[in-house]
Amino acid sequence: MKGIGMYAGGFPNEYVLLSMIESGYVSQIDPIFYAYLGGIIGMTILAVFFQLRMFHEMEEKEKHPYDTMA
Repeated sequence: MKGIGMYAGGFPNEYVLLSMIESGYVSQIDPIFYAYLGGIIGMTILAVFFQLRMFHEMEEKEKHPYDTMA
């Protein structure tokens, strides 16, 4: 998301965001930040879903690649 934000714009610097929160300027945070935050959460959920689905479709010997007894 940070890479997309660097090209699209609007992704705040983490240090500036942290200092704004510590100073109490939460209401002045750009609303586009919340869109990026939602994108990060959504992409995380999708990635976990797809990886779990792929793991369950693997054969048992593929799930443990360092098991020499298989």
